[in-house]
Amino acid sequence: MNEHKDTGLHYRKVLRVKLSQDDKDLGYIDVNLDPFRIADVYNLGLKEGTLLKKILVCGGRGHNSSIDDLEDIICGAQRMIQMLKESE
Repeated sequence: MNEHKDTGLHYRKVLRVKLSQDDKDLGYIDVNLDPFRIADVYNLGLKEGTLLKKILVCGGRGHNSSIDDLEDIICGAQRMIQMLKESE
């Protein structure tokens, strides 16, 4: 049998939450997927979480344009690279 390798497996994470009886009666639970919860699921640090937040809401926070946010993301990523190199 030809087995298919799941090349996207590293992208799929599971967030397990405890259901209350009310949730069970309702049949579902709402989980707030704020950027820092997503960063936590992927075990990202604060620096990475901050970049992720900017990516997820790029241009949608009301005070920066998409271009401004993308420039901030690039700047932040370049600084993270610099910090990693300094730590080598």
